[in-house]
Amino acid sequence: KTDTDTGRVKRYTSVYIEEGDTLWSIAEQYISEEYDGMDSYIRELKQMNHVNDTIYAGCYLTVSYYAETGDWQNSRNEWEE
Repeated sequence: KTDTDTGRVKRYTSVYIEEGDTLWSIAEQYISEEYDGMDSYIRELKQMNHVNDTIYAGCYLTVSYYAETGDWQNSRNEWEE
């Protein structure tokens, strides 16, 4: 999916959850101006991953983010919508 105002593409990646990570701390790393705010972004994370407020170290979380067309944030397990 491309944001028509910015030309940026919505992408997804898998994030390994470390001890001490929270939905909030992970969201802070991936949220961008395309989202309506932290609460909205965290709701999206919860829906995509079928979780409530608790996440567990050693598991993976799918996160979405926006990037320039053709730009990769990193090389692991990423795909476009």
